Amino acid sequence: MQTEQQRTLILGAGYAGLQTALELSRHGYSSTLIDWKRFHELKPALPHLLNNKKLETKLPLEELIKQKKIELIFDQPELINYQKKQVELVSGEKLGFDYLVIALGSEANYYGIPGLKENSLLLLDTDQAEAYLKQIETNLAIAQNLGEESPERASKLTFVVGGGGLTGVEVASELGYLLPRLIKRYPKIKEKELKIYLIEGANSLLPGTEESLSQKVGEFFQKEQSNVSVLLNTLIKEVKERQIFLSEQKKIEASSLLWTGGVRGNSFLEKEFINSNGDREKFTLARGSRLEVDQFFRVAGQNETFIVGDLAIYKDPQTKKVIPPNGQIAYKQGKSVAQNIIRLSKGNEPLQQKIAMQGVLVSLGPNSGSGVIYDPFRLELPLGFLSRKVKTLVEARYKYLDIRQ
Repeated sequence: MQTEQQRTLILGAGYAGLQTALELSRHGYSSTLIDWKRFHELKPALPHLLNNKKLETKLPLEELIKQKKIELIFDQPELINYQKKQVELVSGEKLGFDYLVIALGSEANYYGIPGLKENSLLLLDTDQAEAYLKQIETNLAIAQNLGEESPERASKLTFVVGGGGLTGVEVASELGYLLPRLIKRYPKIKEKELKIYLIEGANSLLPGTEESLSQKVGEFFQKEQSNVSVLLNTLIKEVKERQIFLSEQKKIEASSLLWTGGVRGNSFLEKEFINSNGDREKFTLARGSRLEVDQFFRVAGQNETFIVGDLAIYKDPQTKKVIPPNGQIAYKQGKSVAQNIIRLSKGNEPLQQKIAMQGVLVSLGPNSGSGVIYDPFRLELPLGFLSRKVKTLVEARYKYLDIRQ
């Protein structure tokens, strides 16, 4: 068992951080979990909120850790002090640690695009999803009372999703189903006036996934949701209040832009920390403000510090390729780190564990989906309702089983 001196401090209660704390507790080890939010967000389910407002995507942390060996503190980290082995919080409280797990998640990456941050919404948590849905409904209500020749009416009925990755594809497909239903409340709006654009800078949707899956998703939009215009090889260059300027001198007049085009590591990693000698220092960050970690998710020169989730650049030991961060990878990383903290606390060497994708599932509105499963055997899922249900089951397993053991 852990001694009083072997303290594990976990910064962030997302998929990686929460799982680290839960896995330690399952083995009888205590930890302190810090997050400024009171909820664990089910981020992969956020696009579904557009067509299902009753969907529960915010799980109270206090409920999830009830009767577990986890101390929960609602705060944010301000400074890491390795000389004193402490983390100072924004509130001023100082917490000691023997093992530190940094799992603070990601932030939106605007890539320096002028006006993008000021004139777009995000979909990184439930509140943002609800704000986006409110914007959609407000736009429709305003358009209803504008003349058909009004430029503002056209812009209010134009909805742009920037980024054709997993989130962007899922949001666009939800919009393709949602908007024709919503305008039934607004008899002055014709369906042909609705415009939905999905913009991606690469030459295919879902860049980085298998070509067969990308082709299926492209086929879905062409044949089943032709009301969504997919623009590939297209970059957003600048955004103004009602104008989105694209590459090749193109422009879209739109009052609604949802940005799903990229994330970066949490800005906390950019702050100075105090090293073991008492000097101020900064982490050496890689692309996207992330930190490269070893096979045990440790930071170079700081063997007691683990970086997991969206902050970690983790390379497959065999292929040397970076494994993309997502919920399922973060979950596995958290479990692995917890098990190695247990080993270290017993005086044993850490063990490298296999961290690999089990598959990629994509929902395409409430009634369709597709995907590829890799484990225990490779299986390509066809477009259709059955594939959508597979993703629903995977999300339900995490929600009702994986984080409640």
